[in-house]
Amino acid sequence: MKASVKLLLVVLSVMSLYFFRGMGDCPHSMSLAIAAWDVLYRADELPQNAVPKWEVDKGFGGQDMGEIIDDPDHEGNKILHINDDGGGGRQIWLMPFEGEGTPKGITIVARIKTSLIDPPNEGDQERNIGWSDGVHPSDEATIWPDRIQLGVGLPIGETPQKHNLDGTQWHTYRVTVAQGMAEVYVDEISPPVLKGQGTIRPDHWRALHLVKLKDEEIGPAVAIGVAQSFASQDIFYDYVLIDFSGAHPPSGDFPAGLIREYLAVESRGKSATQWGEIKSFGR
Repeated sequence: MKASVKLLLVVLSVMSLYFFRGMGDCPHSMSLAIAAWDVLYRADELPQNAVPKWEVDKGFGGQDMGEIIDDPDHEGNKILHINDDGGGGRQIWLMPFEGEGTPKGITIVARIKTSLIDPPNEGDQERNIGWSDGVHPSDEATIWPDRIQLGVGLPIGETPQKHNLDGTQWHTYRVTVAQGMAEVYVDEISPPVLKGQGTIRPDHWRALHLVKLKDEEIGPAVAIGVAQSFASQDIFYDYVLIDFSGAHPPSGDFPAGLIREYLAVESRGKSATQWGEIKSFGR
């Protein structure tokens, strides 16, 4: 009997550890499901030097536009900075899917802010976050100072969808992809602000799974960076998380120690936008 009680206490202790590990500083961060991310890039070093290693695609210009700098807002934190001066340069990092076949879905979470370089030359396509499941048409999201947009526009795709926001401030963007359908969330708030089927046909050179590096085709993949356009974008990445196991909506599934934004609602019922930083634990 005593042995059974001891065994029960051990089981309960282990379960409580997983429960509290799933709780963050915010009550909405509670999660009993502890899963692993395939990629956790913290921007402590350039993506090609990180583990796992990202593949580099500089396009036709061969420019190095990425650098790791100190975060001016958080002492000790590092961020990835890409200075796209509008010269038509390209700095893309690709993270291929290493599993068998094609992924059931893709989840990408990235904390990003951006600005326009003077003079402000803005285009319709930058591929700040891009994705392909290797089967369906791929697509990409671009963060501009006044909006986030889904799609690349004509003649490559279709008219991009847009959601207005202050892109010069840090936001946590989550993209989930299943059967080619993408949903975009901002700051872990549901419902998604943008939703649409991929628009870049598989036989187009912008389709991620047809890009060749070192004579090898890149299969299902996620991309970050800036595309070969004539936009003038200055962009910063704090971290990038990737999960090839499925399309997962916001659920508090963050690794420990990552900065994220959240929306606070006043107790009187009147909503107010109050951006803050919290550290949460879990996946």
